[in-house]
Amino acid sequence: MQSGRIGPLNSGLADITRWRNSDEAHLPTGQMVRLPFVPEQRALDAILRRETLEERLAGFVVPDRISPELGEPGAIRNARLAARARFAGLAARATPRAAAALRAAADLLSQESDLDDEVQTALAALLRA
Repeated sequence: MQSGRIGPLNSGLADITRWRNSDEAHLPTGQMVRLPFVPEQRALDAILRRETLEERLAGFVVPDRISPELGEPGAIRNARLAARARFAGLAARATPRAAAALRAAADLLSQESDLDDEVQTALAALLRA
């Protein structure tokens, strides 16, 4: 049964019988070719199953690539002490409001360094026992 408004569905281009090189579309000379839009290809699972907040936060806490120098003994402590000295030096030249914040940051790093020393001492005592 065929409606008068809808024709047969098999109409359209089936094949190209005459093709010439001049039929190819060309840009005028001197113009750059624009790259076509290519959508980003991702697996369907990556689109439908997005990471939860906890999974994304874990990626920030434990980065994929950790600098091997941080594994050396005392590297983190030395980095803290260098940052504390830098904050203290900047506080001496900063405005009073900024100097207070920089001194607070230096004090915090100093306290963390002291706590790190206490943890190292406690771990050494634990290993001796």
